[in-house]
Amino acid sequence: MMISRSTCLTISLVCISLVLGACSGRGSTVSAKQECEQLLQLAEKEYEKAKADTLADAGLFTKVSVILTDGSLAKQFGGYQKCIRKAQRARELLRPYLNKAGNK
Repeated sequence: MMISRSTCLTISLVCISLVLGACSGRGSTVSAKQECEQLLQLAEKEYEKAKADTLADAGLFTKVSVILTDGSLAKQFGGYQKCIRKAQRARELLRPYLNKAGNK
């Protein structure tokens, strides 16, 4: 039995689409969403702790607050990578103040 060229091409295209569909990143979206949520929660806890434990520059806390708000908005609209970047940035800004608070 001989398979026609068009049938072979159709089968190849179906296989390629299945492989690409499996690699489309759906799994990474779920993990990015989870990472975003976890980092955002951690950054918000660190923000509250740094605010309570230090008499730091009010401008810094305003900046961190804006960054966290931007990260939360990105999360709400599915911008998980942006959310992750914003949470990481907030944590970077807070790190020196958390270290000072921990040394008291």
